[in-house]
Amino acid sequence: MEEKLPPHIVFVSNTAASLVRFRGHIISGLMQDGVRVSCLAAPDVETEKTLRDLGVEFYPVSLSRAGVAPFQEIKSVFQLYRILKRISPDLVVSYTIKPNAYVPFLAKFLAIPSLAVVTGLGYAFIQKSLKAKVARTILSTGLSFAKRVWTLNQDDADVLGGYYPFLKSKLHMVAGEGIDTDYFDDRKIQASSYHPQSFLMISRILRDKGIVEYAAAAKLVRQNFPDAIFYLLGDLDMDNPAALSRDEFDTLCRDFPITYLGVATDVRPSIVNAAFSVLPSYREGVPLALLESAALRRPMIATDVAGCKDVVEDGVNGFLVELRSAESLAQAMGKALSLSEDRFYAMKEEARRIVCKKFSAPIILDVYRQTISDMLK
Repeated sequence: MEEKLPPHIVFVSNTAASLVRFRGHIISGLMQDGVRVSCLAAPDVETEKTLRDLGVEFYPVSLSRAGVAPFQEIKSVFQLYRILKRISPDLVVSYTIKPNAYVPFLAKFLAIPSLAVVTGLGYAFIQKSLKAKVARTILSTGLSFAKRVWTLNQDDADVLGGYYPFLKSKLHMVAGEGIDTDYFDDRKIQASSYHPQSFLMISRILRDKGIVEYAAAAKLVRQNFPDAIFYLLGDLDMDNPAALSRDEFDTLCRDFPITYLGVATDVRPSIVNAAFSVLPSYREGVPLALLESAALRRPMIATDVAGCKDVVEDGVNGFLVELRSAESLAQAMGKALSLSEDRFYAMKEEARRIVCKKFSAPIILDVYRQTISDMLK
């Protein structure tokens, strides 16, 4: 009797780094189950090595995150097609807007079942520009060819189903992408310069992440709490349509009380050095920065929007604030700094309890396992 080969799953994203940072535990878990895993993403020598060290087969694809040059996009589509046809996986899983636009169509053509994971609706659904409208159209066309479509929160599922009723039958909500709560545990890492009146925002430096509101709120809070510190950690991400220019960012850091920490491959030291985590984003899938902060027992302050409100329970493990309101954010920061010691520690414990209960890596890995089993029947 011929031995049955293990399933071959392909993961496709715009960057290799996102596959490691957001889905590394999923990839590792599936490989421990005996699954053969391949990854397709834009070339990245350092991250490619990390993936290959895990035993992943990596195939570089010239995917431009923000570019819309027709020749380049056609070239990317044909690259994806040739690789998928050659390696012939049993299932392909795509993430982010361009892979979700192109891969399900190619997979359908090649008779490969596909799962499209919408990690957040972001720029294409926040903005009303022609470019955003084109992005929504391309994305919906791609998703129509997927066998199954995941969103990371119910709001996004409702929005996609509302815009595109033909997607409703294949839409499923999964509670984020999971987090390794053993790795993100404040009992395993010591703060080097903890300050009790400090806030940390971990994010790409984008308008849609609320960076301008964070800076303005910091200035307001300083009027009543002159010793408060406001840290910012994250990439400038100049290719993103919502990015601040270098001059705008330099002005923000000069004119507002913001301490920029640059970027970090390990965010844990920065999180444990701060008392509170802040994310005034306009819309999220399920923000990893908040999950990491919660796992490290940091109360959070975030906007009352899709994704953020899935992690933050107002008054329980943090505070929810109004969208695009520096004043509302500043009020919540002031409230956080005025917490009694008992209330502060209760919020810290609730932050970790909730993230372990709802978003831990084993929970999400089991969802992947069950979905893969169902889709390969």
